[in-house]
Amino acid sequence: LRMGDVDSTYTLLANLITPLGALGIPLYGWALNTSFAGSYLAINTLGMLMNLTAMVNVLPLQILTFSLWAVYRTWIFSAAYAYVAFFFGFKNFGKVNGLTLATAGAVSLSQLLLSIVSASFFGGEFFWLNAMFVGARVPLLGIVWWLWKQQV
Repeated sequence: LRMGDVDSTYTLLANLITPLGALGIPLYGWALNTSFAGSYLAINTLGMLMNLTAMVNVLPLQILTFSLWAVYRTWIFSAAYAYVAFFFGFKNFGKVNGLTLATAGAVSLSQLLLSIVSASFFGGEFFWLNAMFVGARVPLLGIVWWLWKQQV
């Protein structure tokens, strides 16, 4: 795979930036308490921006991608737990959350396959895979619309 980070500087930056997403937890909690729909719109937008910046083949821009990833991943986990608790109640929280995490873990295994596809068919470039992820996020706006209609 073509990375361009010959001295691991950007790998180090990614490892340093990613945990910093936790600094926004008070903001994520406030946003979730204010509006699920608004939070999910912001989360989906962050995901799209993250994939769009990852599509640009400029290594210094990837610092922004890492920052978007840090905020996105922390906020999506917070939102997922809040969503399950709100819509399924605490009686079903463990079952629904376990099913959600097991499904997410199974889907995460696709990263290996997608990396092989990228290396084999796209010369190690992830542009088309990121474009696919941006496209996959568009239908998620339907969830935001549904949440908005529910006034949550």
